[in-house]
Amino acid sequence: MAETTFASSDILDPQDTTTLADLFSSSVKTQASQAYLNHLTTLDLEILTAEPSALQTQSHHLTSSLTSLTHTSYPAFISLHDTTTALTSSLDSFCSSLGSLINDSLPALEEASSSWRDRTDTVLNERRKARVVLEQHDKIRDLLDIPLLIDTCVRNGYFSEALSLANHAKSVTASYSTTSDKTPLILTSVLSEVHNSMNHMLVSLLSTLHEPNRKLPALWKAVNFLRKMDAFKAPIVEPGEKDKYVDLEEELALAFLSGRELCLSDDEENEEGSRSLS
Repeated sequence: MAETTFASSDILDPQDTTTLADLFSSSVKTQASQAYLNHLTTLDLEILTAEPSALQTQSHHLTSSLTSLTHTSYPAFISLHDTTTALTSSLDSFCSSLGSLINDSLPALEEASSSWRDRTDTVLNERRKARVVLEQHDKIRDLLDIPLLIDTCVRNGYFSEALSLANHAKSVTASYSTTSDKTPLILTSVLSEVHNSMNHMLVSLLSTLHEPNRKLPALWKAVNFLRKMDAFKAPIVEPGEKDKYVDLEEELALAFLSGRELCLSDDEENEEGSRSLS
């Protein structure tokens, strides 16, 4: 009897405050389990003793429902499995293709694009030049016609128009010279032809001064055009040689007088020749 009393007192030690939750806390792995244990500590003894039967009944009900669901939805499960397998295979193939695209195809495409750009730069530059020529075709044609027009004007005696065309060509060349370091070759060629045409005009005007049958208005007109052409440019005068400097107007006067003097000399020679023959 004493042993039984000792055992009971050992089991029901009043200083032992261990609860049911403390006993199972070491085996609890989830928050839901911990919450259920806390719920059990709040139940009455009668309800707590009936809890295993309720849990068993609920377990049988869930098992029966799961079995019924398995039998009725078997085709859906099979289809879901096949779909999942196919999706997994497709994702693996997609990842493999994407890796090949990133590692192999894209670098090759970038290299091909760079190579294509290098090969087409020359063609694009030529097309750009051709497009500029096409856009400026009318202006270029008018510019190339200037030397021919000047020659036509000089032959027909339209010296004023010839001077205007020459000044226009010089202004175009000057405008390009200010906007770029190097004058385009076409402008240089046109300007050279214009210079040759103006030399022909100069020769024609000087020849006018030597023509014996020219009237004074025609001679005066020729002198005015020589003045506009700036045919006799002022020479560079060295210090101490200013007495040798000849004014531009004086040079024009000398050219006029020398031409007329030559005409008078020719007339006198012709008259003397006719007198001797008579």
